[in-house]
Amino acid sequence: MTALQKIEDLLSEIKPVRTKPNVYITSIELYVVTIPFVRPYRTAVGTRVHQSNVICKINTNVRQLFGFGEACPVRIFTEETIDSIFRATKEEIFPLIKHKDALDVDGIEQLLAQHVDEFHIMAKGMINMALWDIFGKYHEKPIYECLSDSVCHTRIPLLYPFGDQSIEEDTRMLREKMGQGFRTFMLKMGCNQDIEYQLRRIQNVQKLFGPIGENIFLVVDANQGYTMQQAQQLIDGCQGIKNLVFEQPVRYNEYQNLKKLKQQCLRHGFMLSLDETVQSMSAVRYALEHEIGSVFSVKVSKNGGITNLRSIAKLCHAKQVKCLFNSMAEFGIAQSALLNVIAVTPNIVDIGHCFMSTLRFKDDITDFKSLIDEQKIVRLSKKPGLGVAVNEDKLVEFSCKYEKLA
Repeated sequence: MTALQKIEDLLSEIKPVRTKPNVYITSIELYVVTIPFVRPYRTAVGTRVHQSNVICKINTNVRQLFGFGEACPVRIFTEETIDSIFRATKEEIFPLIKHKDALDVDGIEQLLAQHVDEFHIMAKGMINMALWDIFGKYHEKPIYECLSDSVCHTRIPLLYPFGDQSIEEDTRMLREKMGQGFRTFMLKMGCNQDIEYQLRRIQNVQKLFGPIGENIFLVVDANQGYTMQQAQQLIDGCQGIKNLVFEQPVRYNEYQNLKKLKQQCLRHGFMLSLDETVQSMSAVRYALEHEIGSVFSVKVSKNGGITNLRSIAKLCHAKQVKCLFNSMAEFGIAQSALLNVIAVTPNIVDIGHCFMSTLRFKDDITDFKSLIDEQKIVRLSKKPGLGVAVNEDKLVEFSCKYEKLA
């Protein structure tokens, strides 16, 4: 064999290295999607018959590489609105991130933190979800594998919420949902100001299905609907019942009252959960520093996306505070983002979590429901990115507003 032939043989064994192209943001598509609830939902601040959320699709220069995000504003709970999210994305966010590296999730997060007001936490969170979706798809991994090498949970039981309703309606729905496999329930309160009646609702659950904390788990959520005196009466009235979680009984900024209620809960063997109190990162740090709350009710849209939610969960873990993964009446995109974070969070409460949102709507724009089994357990998806498919025909069908930023 000649020297030339040896060189040719060596060259034939060298495989070409495939290089992936640079990925940058080219456009954002915004949709307002409205889907009705299966049942009207009554809380301390009114009755809701449908939910309207903002969906974004971030497109890149790479064909078929795009990501979806979702913002879930509920005006009675959050300051942001559909209009403010549209306006912030169009006027502030897109001019900053167009042509930026779509894979630089942390860099874009820092850029938006520096130049976009904290008020727009949901708008920024929607963008963050979409960027993580792109990142995972690019690397051909689910987002949870991109967040951590260690997966803590692969199957999570679901929680089902009831509105502030009658004992008779509670009884009917409890029997129906227990039969479907649910074991954790959230009783909404705060609209009905009769504390004695609300106590009978809680006692009814225990009477029907045995001791709370054994076969059935309960979260009592007043959505800031009670005074301090009413909240104290409610908690004391549950003496003898075990393992209850009381969520946000008074206003979000009543810090001293919330701290007192936490101690009252601990005396009875209960946990106090904070929801509206812990939206921004600064509010989370304040609550942790002052030891307000045993549980933080965290939500991927309320808390500003996957990156922020992951940081909050880590801060809670360091302070031995547990997380209840909650929802804002979310469609499948936000539910998938939430699922990817709980997968890598060790410090969660040992009850069901809020991955039932898509079951409460008459339809959805994703296939998230396919991840929920007959025992009402949600399992992790192994698909890259968020792990769900978005039905773009349904996205158009349920949209009442659309705009493309390019």
